[in-house]
Amino acid sequence: MISGRFCFFMVIAIMALTFGYASDSEKFTDRRDGKTYKTVKMPDGKVWFAENLNYQTGNSWCYENENPNCMKYGRLYDWATSQKACPEGWHLPSDDEWNELTDCIGGSGSSGKKLKAKSGWIKEGIQAVKCANNRNSGSAGSGGIRSGELCDDEGGNGTDDYGFSALPGGWLNANEKFINGGHAGFWWSSSEKDAKNALQRLIDFRLDGVSRSSDPKTYGGSVRCVNDVAQKKTCKQDTVKLGIIESAMILRKPTRDKQEIMKVVNAQMHGLRAIYTRYLKLYPGFSGKVVVKFTILPSGEAVNTQIVSSTTDQPDFDEEIKNNVETWKWEAVGSGNVTPTIPFSFME
Repeated sequence: MISGRFCFFMVIAIMALTFGYASDSEKFTDRRDGKTYKTVKMPDGKVWFAENLNYQTGNSWCYENENPNCMKYGRLYDWATSQKACPEGWHLPSDDEWNELTDCIGGSGSSGKKLKAKSGWIKEGIQAVKCANNRNSGSAGSGGIRSGELCDDEGGNGTDDYGFSALPGGWLNANEKFINGGHAGFWWSSSEKDAKNALQRLIDFRLDGVSRSSDPKTYGGSVRCVNDVAQKKTCKQDTVKLGIIESAMILRKPTRDKQEIMKVVNAQMHGLRAIYTRYLKLYPGFSGKVVVKFTILPSGEAVNTQIVSSTTDQPDFDEEIKNNVETWKWEAVGSGNVTPTIPFSFME
């Protein structure tokens, strides 16, 4: 369970209408190395790789430096390398393109399950042998997998509604450690958060959504290439939010109220939940409270984010929470900065 204790509260009602969509699968051969990739036209009108890029170049790695993992999950690239890794005629998707994709298939809160492959998560993934070994030995296996962890839950597979076939290739963190292979996938976008961090998307085996966050550019993440030629959008779903619609140019609010702040906070809790779930897998029983302070500019951007206090004893976790909050966006207002301080409590 993840919860935040706040001085104010607001319930948001969202109504989503979703209709079916038939994907159009093709293949593409990379002339650089002769590898052939499945591609798929998604409802956003773009043609995406239906598997992760596996082009060998500098600053790219196989998970745990084992070639079979590259064959199944593609290579992991640092952010700078990911910018130029796709073949000619293809590119790394921007943050906006990731948003368009997830919005078009039901929103970030439910699109992960639709993008995940129907198999290959948890027991079928990288952790399968480790889990079996841990059952027999009763001790932690390589990669920090603890006895029984992730071994008895096969709920991570998706429905693969569009043929995107996302698989949990894990990633390489700032400590040059491969983590979360078999139960989470991390995909770069071409968009920067700042000089040191870039925006990415994460899909976790225990969650149905797609999380948006920022991480250091030195991380190793997966790459999905998108064709440079956009086609007609075939999105068959609309999301209708109940509420008052105001023109940002004509009826812009003079200041920002507490209910508006909480509306965004509540909508973004799934991202914090995804981060907590990942750490909970590595550290069973992990819990604590993180107090975050940040400033919301009139433009709606969150800046000057800082950790006021924390009881987690996990600096990397706290940093991920801070980085996630920095990606949140509010509607623009006429004037005035607002600086909320919010405690988030994390517990099973």
